[in-house]
Amino acid sequence: MRFGKNVLPQIIIGLVITQLLTVETLSVAAVTVQPGSGPDPGGWQFVGPSSIRDCPLPGGITVCSGRVTAIAVDPGQPSRIYVGGALGGVWKSTDRGLDWTSLTDDQPSLAVGSIAIDPSGSLYVGTGEGNRGCTAYYGAGLLKSMDGGNSWVQLGASTFGRSSLNKIVVSPDSPNIVMASTSQGFSNSPTFSCGLVDPLVPFGLYVSLDAGNSWRLAMPSSRGTAGDIAVDPFNTSQVYAAVDGTVYLSRDEGVSWEALSTGLPPPNSVGRVALSVSASSSGTVYAALQDLSLPFPGQGRLFRTSDSGSTWMEVPTPAPTNFCGAFNGCAYNLVLAVDPTDAETVYLGGNDLFRTTDGGNNWVDLGGYGNLVLHPDQHALAFSPEDQTRVYVGNDGGMYYSAEANTCLPASCWTDLNSGLGITQFYSVAAHPTDPNLFFGGTQDNGITLRLGNSLEWRQALGGDAGFTGFDPVEPSTMYAAFTIPLRSDDGGLSWTTKTNGLCVAPCNALDSSQPFVPMAIDHASPGTLYLGTYRLWKTTDRGDNWFLPSPGLSLPGANCAPASSDCISTIAVAPSGGRVVYVGTKLGKLFVSTDGGSNFSERDTLLPGHFLTKIAINPQDPQKAFATFSGFGGGHIFATSNAGISWADISAGLPDFPANAVAVGSRGTVYVGTDQGVFVQQKRSGGMGLVNAIGQARRVSWSILGRGLPKTAVYDLTLAADGALLAATFGRGIWRINLPRIDVGTGSAASTPPIIHSVSFQFSLRDKFASVSPFSLGTIWPCNRRPIP
Repeated sequence: MRFGKNVLPQIIIGLVITQLLTVETLSVAAVTVQPGSGPDPGGWQFVGPSSIRDCPLPGGITVCSGRVTAIAVDPGQPSRIYVGGALGGVWKSTDRGLDWTSLTDDQPSLAVGSIAIDPSGSLYVGTGEGNRGCTAYYGAGLLKSMDGGNSWVQLGASTFGRSSLNKIVVSPDSPNIVMASTSQGFSNSPTFSCGLVDPLVPFGLYVSLDAGNSWRLAMPSSRGTAGDIAVDPFNTSQVYAAVDGTVYLSRDEGVSWEALSTGLPPPNSVGRVALSVSASSSGTVYAALQDLSLPFPGQGRLFRTSDSGSTWMEVPTPAPTNFCGAFNGCAYNLVLAVDPTDAETVYLGGNDLFRTTDGGNNWVDLGGYGNLVLHPDQHALAFSPEDQTRVYVGNDGGMYYSAEANTCLPASCWTDLNSGLGITQFYSVAAHPTDPNLFFGGTQDNGITLRLGNSLEWRQALGGDAGFTGFDPVEPSTMYAAFTIPLRSDDGGLSWTTKTNGLCVAPCNALDSSQPFVPMAIDHASPGTLYLGTYRLWKTTDRGDNWFLPSPGLSLPGANCAPASSDCISTIAVAPSGGRVVYVGTKLGKLFVSTDGGSNFSERDTLLPGHFLTKIAINPQDPQKAFATFSGFGGGHIFATSNAGISWADISAGLPDFPANAVAVGSRGTVYVGTDQGVFVQQKRSGGMGLVNAIGQARRVSWSILGRGLPKTAVYDLTLAADGALLAATFGRGIWRINLPRIDVGTGSAASTPPIIHSVSFQFSLRDKFASVSPFSLGTIWPCNRRPIP
């Protein structure tokens, strides 16, 4: 899942995520805020990337976007294509992928697992990504459109809960019959909370007889791994499905099912399964599966039947490298498709995409890690109904097509269709201290991306996965980033070097045991000082040239972050008003505070919920005041302190029960929270009172949706641009900005056009920190009259 330009060894590519929620003070010295611009002065503005250039491949492809998880081509109008982003919603093209329009930004979930089109043109979208991995988000049921995506209804919300819908299939001859398979989805955070989400309903294969209005659980899944479904084009009453490692066949459109086992591995050794039924050879079916018994359990095998599943034979797979690679590859990357006109031509994808034209005796690598002519990590493939040689492929880099996929040479096979497809998944965003149009961020498998000027097309500065990003506050041509180790650029992002002296002994491919994306933080009051978290806290005072452990410092027990019961640093924040105050949060919800620059720490997490601590933000003027956000469902999502953590108050009431991933404090103390459903703003009470009183009790507050137009997707980072606008890094819909009122920077101030605030119709009186908060509902959402945020 890591590749690109200037690729470092896999263990070190890219960059980590921490938020520097306090980066609003980057420009504290001498910047006068100017009102931001945008077509909707009261709403959010998309600032990119609409695509990413300079992510070059030897085959000539230089443009990428973000992870595509589903593709459907309208059989009645082959120029009309629908694609699903991992957490970017559904997009539509009416010109074979040259231009794209987003369709579902306001829907309950933007995680897409499957797209299906019925014979009348109705569109079904299964929400929740079906790939297995921490970044594969949970869903919110089924979306249906009967007008090409202009309007939608949500179906099956109570049936599917928070499951991921891996596959949606509509019967070609009986379009009222719809089938859906479900599995367990994840929630995540900038440094990888990687939480399995309880769907609150059974997993399995479901059947609807009334076009999705009601559902019956046809086959339960005890492992939460109901997977692929495929209809036999020769007999549409016959349906194949994979549930819990077993391939099943129904001969009566899903009423009853029989297991097909002869020649296949035992179900307990099988993970994910992909199925493809030949449209040219009756009874021919292929099954690609994840074999859990192999030395690397992610590796795959391929099987074929010529008698509708009564017996199976193994098909040779590409050598010498298994098509799924190692490290659980088939769980995350798995795509299989047989040519509609030729049962011997098969496309098989994992890390790379392979093609055979002789039933598996010989394979050609069409691109991926082993042949960099196509972005790695394949997730979706579709044939054009008018020409089976035209093949569309979706992977971690976006959308690509080949006009002659069955015969093309790899180096000249692919053309990107990523222009205008704004589905990049950001872990972080960093704002330049003086230039309001310059920022960069870390992305999922599309590297460090950099915005220059006002263009919606960004540039890739370094390939791979990328987490934390930050500008040096005094010398902004110096930029910092990290994935598993820290990196630095001294030339505005043109080149990058690892900075590990003191962290480990060369050759250094990894640090201490840490979160998959190591957290970092910049001390804006002391340029050159940064912190990095593993199971202990590291510090540098010379821009990363040398790292050391403050004494006695902070070291968590166990020295191994991998076990679920072991702790690890998950986020770091440094007080903007003075770098002596440092807050550190952990994956088990512990919180530590230092008042001497990291030398000594006190644990201060009494009554915090014990969930994964995602972010900490410190008030720019008063380091005693801070806010901590937490992942997970149930319990509090944001807590406040006015005494440096000695006591905490839950101020979550009024927020929806979704994970909170980011928090930022404005220069006037306004609090913004990034959640799995967008950004919320805290509404202060009269008199400028804080959120917590002198004895640690939460005051009466309310939360509101901030602005119009921000897609309902996960927000992983929040920071302020040089002109005072708030930037939101979304994990699926790129970077957005909104103009904030009366944000003061240095001696200058300006009031921009206020954003529209959508307020919850109920106000909640918060209990003190010892009380429990009762469940709540959001009720009716109504727009305020453009009221400025205090």
